[in-house]
Amino acid sequence: MILSLIIFVLSAVTHAQAIYGITDDQNVVKISEEGCSLEVIISAVDLNPAPGTIITDIAYEQGQLYIALGSSICTVNPEDGSVKWIKSMSLDINGLEGDQNGHLYIAGSQLSRYTIATGTVEVIGSLYPYYTSGDVEYVNGILYVTAHGNGGNYLLKVQTNPFSVSVFTSIPDSSYGLVKSPQNPQELYVTDLGVLYSINLNNGFVLPVCEAIFGVYGLTSGPEDLTSSETIAEFPNIFSPNGDQKNDVFTYDTGTTKGSVRIVNRWGNPVFYSDLPFSWDGKTADGSECPDGVYYYTFESESGSKSGIIHLFR
Repeated sequence: MILSLIIFVLSAVTHAQAIYGITDDQNVVKISEEGCSLEVIISAVDLNPAPGTIITDIAYEQGQLYIALGSSICTVNPEDGSVKWIKSMSLDINGLEGDQNGHLYIAGSQLSRYTIATGTVEVIGSLYPYYTSGDVEYVNGILYVTAHGNGGNYLLKVQTNPFSVSVFTSIPDSSYGLVKSPQNPQELYVTDLGVLYSINLNNGFVLPVCEAIFGVYGLTSGPEDLTSSETIAEFPNIFSPNGDQKNDVFTYDTGTTKGSVRIVNRWGNPVFYSDLPFSWDGKTADGSECPDGVYYYTFESESGSKSGIIHLFR
């Protein structure tokens, strides 16, 4: 059996994080909450969306910049602004956010999850009677969504398992973009048409931070330099644990011992977990052999994170 290799480029994880947004004139900007200023990173001219389409949100997931363009998800090359179509769907995409585990969450009248490795979309649940007015943010397994309904504008708190929706706090009218604060993990930033507000996740207090952030309606966080990355691992994408002493385990020297690998089957059920370094023999924790097929792994370490596919053939 011939093995093929896929090289995954993982984003360098640094403590220096920045906030990025989409403006109403379709520029990608870096936001300085300290100086209350905007710096254009990718111009609308470089993005060049098709006539009649609008970029509704921006997300950064595992080293890749994504945008919601009409009813499609696209990737963006930060170096030249070139856009690559990834997925079209019959969903209203107002909010788009990654979870650092290979998923993009899509918010509109309902909440959905797009798995990057498989290209599949699943509906998590309805947000009715609320409607997403701008953005979604993933914090420690909880989704926060800016929405309006029932006569007000709110930050919703959404649990996915089991699914539940509750109002966390009220937010200013016309609030759109939502992102974690780079300085405080218990604080979110939300934008309306001219002000950047902070939201304390401990008490729900909403306070103005900047009053000169105009026309920004989609937010995400990412490294200070979106173009910087480092190749830290090559993973095989196929192995054959049949006892012939050839390619019997799925393993790789990742160059670090701080991190973990998690593997699930196509239904999302966990079959393997290990701290680094890792070696999977195609069996579950109780020693049962996993059937042939496609499995999905999530690799996380101090140097980066990535999700991918491993094919098991005996």
